[in-house]
Amino acid sequence: MDKKKIFKWCVDGAIVLLLLACLWVPEAPKALGRVFVWDQFHSWDALLILPGWAYVHGQGLNTDIISSWGLGAVIFISRGAEVLGGFDYTRVLNVLMAMAIVYYALLYVFLRVWLRHVLLAVLVIALAVKVQFFNSGISPLIWIFPQDTPARHWLDLPVLWCLWQHARRFSPKYLLGAAAGTGLGLAWVFSSGFCLLLAFWGYLIFLLMRPKYRQQLARDFKGFRRIIFYGLLPLPVMLLALFLMQGHAVFHPVFWANTFEPMRSFLQGVGTVPIYRCLYDRHFFAYIAGFVIPVIYIWTLIIITGLSDAEKLPQEDLFLVPLCVYGLSLYAHYLAHSTTNHYYAVGIPVVMVIGFWLRVSVKSLRILLVLALGSWAALFTNVLFIYYPNVFDISRMDWKPETGFYQSQMRFDRDAAMIAGLVKPEEGAALVSSFEAPLLIQAKRRPFFYYAPLVISERLDKNSFAGTNVDSQVRLDKTLAQITDQKPEYIFIEKRLLGQWPPELAQNYPGIILVLRFVIEHYQPVDQGVYLIAMRKKRDGHE
Repeated sequence: MDKKKIFKWCVDGAIVLLLLACLWVPEAPKALGRVFVWDQFHSWDALLILPGWAYVHGQGLNTDIISSWGLGAVIFISRGAEVLGGFDYTRVLNVLMAMAIVYYALLYVFLRVWLRHVLLAVLVIALAVKVQFFNSGISPLIWIFPQDTPARHWLDLPVLWCLWQHARRFSPKYLLGAAAGTGLGLAWVFSSGFCLLLAFWGYLIFLLMRPKYRQQLARDFKGFRRIIFYGLLPLPVMLLALFLMQGHAVFHPVFWANTFEPMRSFLQGVGTVPIYRCLYDRHFFAYIAGFVIPVIYIWTLIIITGLSDAEKLPQEDLFLVPLCVYGLSLYAHYLAHSTTNHYYAVGIPVVMVIGFWLRVSVKSLRILLVLALGSWAALFTNVLFIYYPNVFDISRMDWKPETGFYQSQMRFDRDAAMIAGLVKPEEGAALVSSFEAPLLIQAKRRPFFYYAPLVISERLDKNSFAGTNVDSQVRLDKTLAQITDQKPEYIFIEKRLLGQWPPELAQNYPGIILVLRFVIEHYQPVDQGVYLIAMRKKRDGHE
């Protein structure tokens, strides 16, 4: 066997093992403790844990409980946690880490085949890991924000591979594969899937606008009909995937209205961050990069278009068109949420484009070797990597105080027992409290409220309020209507929310105050735990 091939295979195997060693956290409590200290699992509970817990207990996403991040991703992760032994924070983290490692391993294979150079692939994969996993926007740990991990766009590589193969061979089967993959991407996380759809459509339109490629793609009316079929195919594939996950709920208007509610909020400007936010936070490099990234995409598209019109473009390089459109589509979110974590989280396409231009412009093996070694050296000397609790554990940090604090704060034995004793197993437990997800998991009860968690978690040893998800009139009306219509026998409220409300709470969060007043008016205390008070529905004409 050729020694060069053996050497390349050894390098490939070493890179995959290195990715495993860099990204896997052997002791999950270290990562979970850091997530708790910095975010109290707010992102986890709202995006993954509560929707996933509800789904595995028979509730429908966007029918019984909101799933603002995505449907397919939440279902896959929650089922994966169950396969590992049961739904909890540790197993969900293990699933997320496994998905990230698989994604980067496949990305490396893609880069090796596409760029046709082992050193380039080694360089670009290190840059990709650095950009997404160890950037200042997700400090101090990427797992605080599951929406910024590869789980968000886990299905984009098969679609991009099919588009690259089609650019090489113009075989219809690859368009069919790309269309099917795009449909699955829409069902996975709609926002990322929609960006894939724009990339797919952009690629088809680009080809149809050029006579040379149009002759290969659609020579007659029958060919145009086939292209229209490919373009529309992602939509029925998405519907089929959602039907398999959600059943007949996908045929009801309420499901779609609920599904697109987060998008309507986004279009209305909820959570908008000004474009100068990075300057305000003194992230000057991030501010400059925020302008450079779209420039790279746009100039790449301009150059590819010019070379194509001049008939000097290798056919395979047409793949840059959907890749850049995909990157620009993902990047559009940054325009409304101009924070560092948003554009780093979607940096994989721009890293691939940089790899392409390095392949075109750098021919010296010595230079490529220096760049590849330098990229890995930059990764290993990154301060976030040094303090990342992976196999290397370079910082040798003492994690015991943090993990011990996290584990002590997440014990709700008495409160969970109270919930389990008052709420039947087949019923939902109505909680207005921090840490609703761990409380429900320990009580083995599903959530009651559609907008669970109603309260953004705050450490229970602090007398403060972090916020609420009842942040609009629509959400307030739906929450109150849910209590009025379904009439839960018990509602469990965090004790500090029943005390004297500070003026800023009533001023900044009127929605949750109205919910609390409604509960106090129609319910009365009957039992209490360490952190919760059980309120029972009033009777004898007091309702």
